[in-house]
Amino acid sequence: MITQNHRIIGLAGGIASGKSCVRKMFEQLGVPCIDIDILSRSIHQNPQHPACAELQQRFPQQMTEQGRLQRASLRHYFSRFPEANLSLKSILKPYVMQALLAWTSQQSSVYVVWESALLIEEKLLEDAMAHQHRTLWVKTTAENQMKRLGMRYPDWSLEELNRVVALQYTIDQAQHLIDDIIENNADFDSLKSQVDQLHQNYLKWGAST
Repeated sequence: MITQNHRIIGLAGGIASGKSCVRKMFEQLGVPCIDIDILSRSIHQNPQHPACAELQQRFPQQMTEQGRLQRASLRHYFSRFPEANLSLKSILKPYVMQALLAWTSQQSSVYVVWESALLIEEKLLEDAMAHQHRTLWVKTTAENQMKRLGMRYPDWSLEELNRVVALQYTIDQAQHLIDDIIENNADFDSLKSQVDQLHQNYLKWGAST
């Protein structure tokens, strides 16, 4: 069970904004971090997990013969049908939150970092009761975002890239929920300098609350 002693930094931002790079920098500083997308994947790729039984019932055509969610369906099916995407997230979210809170309760550091592109949209921080939290947004230009996406997924069409980007919250939509911003439009040293400064700020924040 997490308590007021568990302080959480929610690391958010658009796809290919640099969230994972920022998370790794926090990890190098000794901060416990968790990638919620990887956590979710460990659930929908485990045929023995009860979530897969629910997914099998709701989306039989999107499951493998082994009872896993087809990875390609996230790109080819759920990005095309918003209602199905919402249903997918509603099935997975309770299981993800259960695992996320269990992990957080085991940490004893001043603060932890939760990383997810869906952090704000899914109100993950708000749903984790009895804690202190801040939201950190990694900001980059649309040009950089598309360039990085194209390098990450070279076989995706421009239409597919744009469709996946359009599914996510923008900084304008999330502005009122953001506490801190990292600008990821320069070089590695600039990014690391911002992370180092925020780390010092968060240690002070943790000590004062």
